Amino acid sequence: MPIYVNIPAAELIITSLSASGAPLTTQALINVTCDNHFVDSDVGPQVVVVPIPSSGSMMCNITGYSYGKVAWEGVILTTEESGQVVPITLTILVSGYYMPSVGFVPINTYILLTIEYSNWRRRRLAGLLGPPG
Repeated sequence: MPIYVNIPAAELIITSLSASGAPLTTQALINVTCDNHFVDSDVGPQVVVVPIPSSGSMMCNITGYSYGKVAWEGVILTTEESGQVVPITLTILVSGYYMPSVGFVPINTYILLTIEYSNWRRRRLAGLLGPPG
């Protein structure tokens, strides 16, 4: 006869967004610690199951890193959250644009790409027109 052990746990669903609301699917590293113990660390959206003490509460810190910027959010888990899904959205203050089929592009990279494209276009046009005279 099998023995079943019921461990109270909550499911944290963590997503990260840029300042403009663009999803940082592959550009954000997310770390999860609860009561100063490492729980999980990964890139992009995460689903983390966190065991909860049967009495009292515990503090979980979710920290996100992207392009040199940091954001964090704390959540207190109690036995009332056992079996619950806790959605957490981290807004990391990086500026940029979401480009279809490319993803999130930080503003400094976007500016650099715009300048490079402008230079390439000018050289290409000059080559088509030929030398003056």
